[in-house]
Amino acid sequence: MNKETIVLYSNSPFYTQSVAQINGPRIALIVLGIAFILMGILSFFYYFKYSKNQIKEFKERQMQEYYKDNPKRVNLSYDQTGMYIPAW
Repeated sequence: MNKETIVLYSNSPFYTQSVAQINGPRIALIVLGIAFILMGILSFFYYFKYSKNQIKEFKERQMQEYYKDNPKRVNLSYDQTGMYIPAW
């Protein structure tokens, strides 16, 4: 191991003690763990229910505008146009 790896191991509490030894009431840690898992699951379902439809609609509007601006290049797919979806 190089020096950077050794420093990382020595500075991180998760490498020197296990997660079971984290200070705090056990019930609070369990509740927080369950809450974070539920938030992850809900955000995953939110993505598939709302975000994918919004992205599809955005691509369609982008293609309509592209066809209006470039009337001779109507037969191109979205990938062939070089357009992209900006980071939300």
